[in-house]
Amino acid sequence: MDKMHFIDYAKGELPNQERLCDHLRKKGKFGIIEDDKSNPMTIRLLLAREGLDQIIDFCNSLNNSIKDQSSWETPDGYTVEPFLAHSTAASGCVAYTPTLKIDPQPKFSVSTPWKFISYQGNYHLMREDTSSVYLFNFYKGLYVYFTNFGSSLDRIRYEIEKLYNCPSNLIEHWSRLTKSTNKTIFWFNSQGWSNLTRITTSARSIDITKCCQHRHRLVHDGFLLTKVSPDKYRVEIPDDPGNPVHWNEASSFCEKKFRDLIVLLDDIYDCMVNDV
Repeated sequence: MDKMHFIDYAKGELPNQERLCDHLRKKGKFGIIEDDKSNPMTIRLLLAREGLDQIIDFCNSLNNSIKDQSSWETPDGYTVEPFLAHSTAASGCVAYTPTLKIDPQPKFSVSTPWKFISYQGNYHLMREDTSSVYLFNFYKGLYVYFTNFGSSLDRIRYEIEKLYNCPSNLIEHWSRLTKSTNKTIFWFNSQGWSNLTRITTSARSIDITKCCQHRHRLVHDGFLLTKVSPDKYRVEIPDDPGNPVHWNEASSFCEKKFRDLIVLLDDIYDCMVNDV
């Protein structure tokens, strides 16, 4: 029975998950949402966190490899500005190479670790030991993160359905629980479970649900639009992958959404303890 709940892996986080499971065990309902070998929600959250760790590690490495200019040298009489040359790898993932743009056009070459290269008609000073930054591992982290992020919402929908003994097909999708005016919410309120619907229709819940759009893109389209900001030296993903207007630094965006997800799930589990 050891290490079946998220709090066993993340101290102090999601305590009401374990509380609910202990409550169900005492009431003889053990097995409705977990068994003696695993807890499906815990597995999904741990995998999402593994994906998040991959995203954070990649973004830190990217920032360090591009933003750190402490060892960059400028030839006398020349000025430089950062530049990101990019290309597309065979995998379809974008690769970025950090360079320095030189002004005026150089008439000489420099010794290692620097070399001048020509890119789209401009000359750039690039470190010899600079390797291209491919986003392949970043995309792997995004896939692990968002697929399990969305799966955890599917899982809590299932747990709500079973514990509240919902009629068949009342909650076909998690999003049914986030819309305040539909038959699903009406049924829960009519049973006296308005505390639950208050949580599932909250602004936090609706905001978290939007992240499922990222999951849908990755699972069904196989790709999520990303970009590296040349002025901020960071990799970014959009709020809405279907309408990429607002962009966010990827690691901080995903980290915040994961924290919000844990709070939402903890509130739901706390409500379940009181209701069932």
